[in-house]
Amino acid sequence: MSTSASDSQPPSGTRGLAATAPGPALGLALEECQPRQLDDYDVVDAIVACQRQMAHLQAVQARMVQELSGRENYAFCVACEDTEVDNAFHTHDRADAVGQELSPALTWTPNEAKNHAGLAIELVEEHRSVLRALEQGRISWNKARIIVRGVSWLHDAWLQAEVEDRLLEDAPGMTERQLHRRLNRMLSEADPDTARKRRAEGRKKRRVCPPVPDDDVTGIASMTLVGPAEDLAALYTAVDAGARALRAAGDSRNLDQLRFDLLCQIGWNALATGVLAGPEQVRLANRHGRPATVNVTVPITTLLGLDDQPCQLAGYGPIPAEAARRIAEDAVLRRLLTDPVDGRLLEYGRTTYSPPRALKDFVLARDSRCVFPTCDTPSDVCDIDHGIPWEDGGTTGASNNHPLSRGCHVAKTLHGWSIEHLDWGGYRWRSPAGHTYTVPPEAVGPIRHLARPEHRRPRTDPDPDTGHQTDTGTDADTGTDPDSDPPPF
Repeated sequence: MSTSASDSQPPSGTRGLAATAPGPALGLALEECQPRQLDDYDVVDAIVACQRQMAHLQAVQARMVQELSGRENYAFCVACEDTEVDNAFHTHDRADAVGQELSPALTWTPNEAKNHAGLAIELVEEHRSVLRALEQGRISWNKARIIVRGVSWLHDAWLQAEVEDRLLEDAPGMTERQLHRRLNRMLSEADPDTARKRRAEGRKKRRVCPPVPDDDVTGIASMTLVGPAEDLAALYTAVDAGARALRAAGDSRNLDQLRFDLLCQIGWNALATGVLAGPEQVRLANRHGRPATVNVTVPITTLLGLDDQPCQLAGYGPIPAEAARRIAEDAVLRRLLTDPVDGRLLEYGRTTYSPPRALKDFVLARDSRCVFPTCDTPSDVCDIDHGIPWEDGGTTGASNNHPLSRGCHVAKTLHGWSIEHLDWGGYRWRSPAGHTYTVPPEAVGPIRHLARPEHRRPRTDPDPDTGHQTDTGTDADTGTDPDSDPPPF
C-alpha cells in the first residue's frame, strides 16, 4: 500500500501548539484548549506543549530564585557581618539560605529546596546556554541538572562550553539515562582523568541513608546504600551466601527474606549488646546522653492486647500494633501521658534521671523529628535548641526547648529565622522574608476524635486567640491524675 506525502502530514487541530514557542501565548492557548474535541494526534501534541511550557516556567522560576539569592537576607548572614561570631563552623552559602526560605513555601524538604536553589543560581550565572534551552522548552529541569553537574567536573571553561553545546544538540531527543551515558563518554574523551576524579569524589560521599516510609504499606520502609560498587557487591555476596546456606539447611523463608533478616540481625544484635561486631569491635555511641535504641510509642491498651491502635516508631511514623508489640517484648518500658484530643505529650515518666537529662528525654519524646516545618531529621540526632536564646533571657525548659537539625539550627541562629512556642503545643516559624508557618504538635499518643462518635470527647469552638480547641472533658476523660504534679522541668 502506497502512502502519499499529504497522508503523513499532521492534522491541523494543534499544529499551532506545536509551532508556538513557550511563553504567555502558549500558556493561553493551552488554557483554551478543549481536549475532548481533539483526536489522538492532537492530544499528544498538546501534552508535549504542556511539558515545554512547564520547562519554560522553571526557567522563569530559576531567574527569580537567583534574584532572591542576591538580596541582603540571603547573600549575607550574621557570621558574615559580626566579627565576634566564630566563622570556623559556618561557611555561608546563599543557595542554602534561599533554599531554607523556599522549603516550607514549596513544601519541599530543606535539602530538596537547597539543591534546587543551587542549580537555579548556577544556570542563571554560569550556564546561560543550558538556561536558554530550558526556557525554550527544549530540555527538562532534570536534563539541565545532568548537564550542569556533569560539565562542572571540567575545569577548562572552553571545554565546558564545548561539551555543553554538543550535549544540547542531542539532549531534546534523549532520555535522561541516554543523556547520562553520552555525558560520561564525552567527559572521558575531553579529560581522560575525569572518571578517576569523579569516582574518588563519589567515594568520599559514600553513605547509608535513613529508612524512607513506603507510600503504599504502613510500617514498611526502604533504605539506600550509596558507595563503591565493589564494596556493595561484597556485602550482597556475603549476605546472599548466608541466606543460601540457611535455605539449604531447611529454613522456610525465601532468599529475599533471609538476606533481609540476616542484614537486620546485625543491627538488633548491636543494640542488644552495645557493640557493633566487625573487623573491629565498635562500642555504640550515645545520643544526648542516652544509649542507641529503637523507640516505639505504644498505647497501654494495645500493649496489653486489648486493641490494635496504631503505634509510633521514632524517626519513622506509624507502624501496626503487631510490629510494636514485637519490639516491646524485651524492651525497657516508660510511661508517656498524652492528650487524647490531639495526641500531644503531656508527661514523660521518669524515676532516676536528673532534670537536664529528664528535660532532654521529654523533648525528644514529644518531638520525634526536627520541628522545622519541612524537615524530617530524627530528633535524636538533632541539636536541642532554645527558642529564645539563653543570653536573651530564654529559659531551659520544655516551653522553650525543641530539637533542630544542624542545618535548621544554623538557619535560625544566622539566617534570620525565628520560632515561637504556642500555648496549645504547636510552633510558629517566621522566615527572613516575613512568611509565617505553623507546625502543629506531634501526635505521640492515640487521638480520641478518630474513634467512633460515641467515644469522642466533648469539644468547644476554637479559642479565638490561639485557634486551639478548648477541652470540656473531665480529668477522668484525659486519664490524668488531678493531684499529680506537672513534669519536673
